[in-house]
Amino acid sequence: MEMVKLRRIVLELKNVSKRYLMGETYVDAIKDVSLRVHENEFISIIGPSGSGKSTLLSIMGLLTQPTHGAVFIDGINVSNMNKDKIAEIRGKKIGFVFQSFNLIPSLTVLENVTVPMMFLGVNRREREERAKEIIREVGLSFRMYHFPNQLSGGERQRVAIARALANDPSVILADEPTGNLDSQSGEEIVNIFKNLHRKGRTMVMVTHDEDIAHASKKLIHIKDGTISKTVSVGNKRMMIEKQVIKKKNKRVKKNKKENYERMK
Repeated sequence: MEMVKLRRIVLELKNVSKRYLMGETYVDAIKDVSLRVHENEFISIIGPSGSGKSTLLSIMGLLTQPTHGAVFIDGINVSNMNKDKIAEIRGKKIGFVFQSFNLIPSLTVLENVTVPMMFLGVNRREREERAKEIIREVGLSFRMYHFPNQLSGGERQRVAIARALANDPSVILADEPTGNLDSQSGEEIVNIFKNLHRKGRTMVMVTHDEDIAHASKKLIHIKDGTISKTVSVGNKRMMIEKQVIKKKNKRVKKNKKENYERMK
């Protein structure tokens, strides 16, 4: 009997909640959420504004501490670690892509991409060689020594993706990565994500755009701080195709019946 290879769980939330104090009122941004991200998954978290999706991504990225529950990165429970240890794990294991790029204006493309490696103590020669390789991978070798203000929005986001890849993270988290881009640039960024996924990268993307979300393989819908449903994109596409075929067949039958009636 052939053994089925189980994919490694790179990120897991167990019964995670996040409560904020707003004036004199408590607001539950995330309520008892549990989920797993397996190696080489491409997941989109989708929901309306205020649904809690960005808070959820922030917890997954160890930027926000949950009020209750546990966060595991590569099987390690990081929930009770001190801030320095959490920052170390975040730097090694997680790559971030933000809507607003968050590039350092005074640094070139090459220098921006080397920054995460500096925090891990990688020597200058090694980090520059690694950065050049990643910059070529995202198609920006001709912009290597340019500054952020010399780049288009799409090019800046490519730099942000290259920076996210710098430390070879276990997972890449992207928060509305196409939100500040025109449709063509947004499509190019999505294609880069799809290509990274094909190469074995693990991706989690937050978006409010269903068309963008369908680039991934799984959709997690967030509503009022909870997971309302999880959908396999492949299954959803098949369902849509079946519905289209069913409607087409109904039209064909109806046309045949009308033609038959006219011929009487």
